[in-house]
Amino acid sequence: MTLNVIPLSSRSIAVALGVVALIGASTVGNPAQASNSGSGGAESVLVARGSAVSSLPHVRAKKKAKPLKGFRNIRGCPRVAPKGTMRDGSEVIGVRKMCVRAARDARTPVAARAIVYAFNHLGGKYSQSARTHVGWFDCTVLIDKAYLTAGVQSFFTLFPYTGNYADKSLWKGTLKEAKGHHAGDIRIMWAKKTTLAKSMGNKGHGEMFLTDGYVIQSGGGGTSKVNVSRGDNWGWHERFFRYSGPNVHQPRPAPVL
Repeated sequence: MTLNVIPLSSRSIAVALGVVALIGASTVGNPAQASNSGSGGAESVLVARGSAVSSLPHVRAKKKAKPLKGFRNIRGCPRVAPKGTMRDGSEVIGVRKMCVRAARDARTPVAARAIVYAFNHLGGKYSQSARTHVGWFDCTVLIDKAYLTAGVQSFFTLFPYTGNYADKSLWKGTLKEAKGHHAGDIRIMWAKKTTLAKSMGNKGHGEMFLTDGYVIQSGGGGTSKVNVSRGDNWGWHERFFRYSGPNVHQPRPAPVL
């Protein structure tokens, strides 16, 4: 018998090897499919192309979004802020980026959730008389509602105002005075001609620290609504406070505020 050798070009050999490799990839680790590889060759190649593509080195899976560092259950930073609520250059950083930065810098998950709450209420209306109503705040009520939603019942036995921070007998054990400050910490300020205990109405002010030298507050001048501004103490007296309770990882159900 005489054998006729048909010369093959390098291109033909490469194509043949490619088909064999695809068929082999589809049958690795699948005995059932390997036993049927002799029939339905075209189908085998299609299956191979679909099943082997994810393992090819030049195909990269999309990276999952990273959760907030340390607090995986923190979600909800807004992407858009109401007009006029990001002030003093904070609009250049952007509302979402600033919210995420502050939540990451917070010392506890509770403080991080309080920050997210405050950011989601940017533009909330300011009123000292209507501050108990839905959608209305004054400076201390914004802080109290933010921490209430984050899992704290309240910092005080009485309704919050800046003077409460002067009387430790009114504290509920989840508040302590701080020397420095991190995101989520509280700054209480009062006018020079008064005391912290008597700093009612416009004689006192409360705000929550963020990062990059900014605070989030209700009021503070301009159009008095919840806003992000530079942390200027106006030359007033000031003291810093911090949530000191347990690191509650799941917020308790809270009423609509």
